[in-house]
Amino acid sequence: MNTKISLGVILLAVLPVSVCAAEVQVNQTNKKFDKDQLSVKVGDGVSFLNGDSVKHNLTVVTPDEESKDLGTEAPGGAVKYVMDKPGVYDVRCNIHPTMKMKIKVE
Repeated sequence: MNTKISLGVILLAVLPVSVCAAEVQVNQTNKKFDKDQLSVKVGDGVSFLNGDSVKHNLTVVTPDEESKDLGTEAPGGAVKYVMDKPGVYDVRCNIHPTMKMKIKVE
């Protein structure tokens, strides 16, 4: 019985974090992001959906100026990135230099 109580306490401690995190979609079509800017909260995920007929290669630059290559994304593919720190993130496509956006994380 003690194990059941402990497990319940652990689940209650973890559950609010899972429920509160949101996921936002950013579409990529015509070699553009459908948003120039976006505001999310720490812990939210952003899914980048490739609606183009060409590949994209996304890089996220964190507020600490750390560059994270999310890899090549085939047409119809998607890649997700979780915003883990507050600040402004820069997102760009390494294949199409005009594809840029900013994400503000609070």
